[in-house]
Amino acid sequence: MVDAIQGHCREPGCAAGQGGSCIENFDLEECANFVIGEPPEDVELETPPQTESEEAYEIVPTRVSVGFSQTEADAFLRETGGPVRTVAIVGDPDSGKTTLIASLYELLRAARLNFGFAGSDTVRGFEHRCYLSRTASGRRKGVTMRTRLLDGLAFLHLRVLGDQAEPLELILADRPGEDFEGMLTRPDEVVNMAELQTFHVVAFLIDGSKLADPAQRHAHTARIRRMILAMARSGMLQSSRRYQLILTKSDELDTSEQKDAGRDAFRRFADDLGSRFPDASFDVHEVAARPDEAGGVPFGFGLEAMATQWLARSSPPTSRSLFRVMPTGSVFDRMSVRFVGRGV
Repeated sequence: MVDAIQGHCREPGCAAGQGGSCIENFDLEECANFVIGEPPEDVELETPPQTESEEAYEIVPTRVSVGFSQTEADAFLRETGGPVRTVAIVGDPDSGKTTLIASLYELLRAARLNFGFAGSDTVRGFEHRCYLSRTASGRRKGVTMRTRLLDGLAFLHLRVLGDQAEPLELILADRPGEDFEGMLTRPDEVVNMAELQTFHVVAFLIDGSKLADPAQRHAHTARIRRMILAMARSGMLQSSRRYQLILTKSDELDTSEQKDAGRDAFRRFADDLGSRFPDASFDVHEVAARPDEAGGVPFGFGLEAMATQWLARSSPPTSRSLFRVMPTGSVFDRMSVRFVGRGV
């Protein structure tokens, strides 16, 4: 229920979330001034505890290992020919963005998809994300290194062979989840996230492990809904682009006692978005990018169907520029580079 949402309002005099109602009569899930959860505190970045087998391994991120910067992506796409598809991936921290990207790369390299791998100009970026999942890392269990706030926005490149004679250049925007959390307290900042305005596909991740937890389920879907509402209020939901709702970690949800309740919450969430934004079609996918080996779910479950939509030769974005010149007020984005996108 809405009145059960815990949080605080940044509007002076409003008691929403503290026993009162919104002074502007908004639902708390939709109010741009209402912040779900406890008031933010200054925190320090902590290093996760290491096991004995992990202590010898320290990965120092560098720009070349993370992926293209915006300037580098601009230069690359100016120099390379052929059709281009661009995908922005949106989600909370730890929702599975980096695991999804890394697992797709590994499936492509292993020729386990219905489209082929023809190269990448950001191989080091993919290998950096895949390292901790491999035996060489010395870990007992494979994991994926998550995108850190300090890494910032990076772009990854895949050259893909599909049913067309000409390879397709696929650009993936990998932005830390903390950036998207900033949309909840500063919804106007969404206009500084150029990839959400101009990329062909925007994929929203809904974390199956959080849907399996009654204590996190409602707050998690509410955060993603508010991210989408921030985009809609800025005029960024357009019928010319494809939108996806991707249920990640579906294997964790399916093995939970809360499976039915979690799946029902996901269905209601998707139905709600469909009724709110009938002109912006949302395609639904379920994936288990790196499932538990003991569960019987195949590695990369659902990624092929998801990525097939990414590669579809549909209408290009309204703007022929993948990056627009944006205001420079954001701590996360100072989007000032522009390049002209080629035909798809």
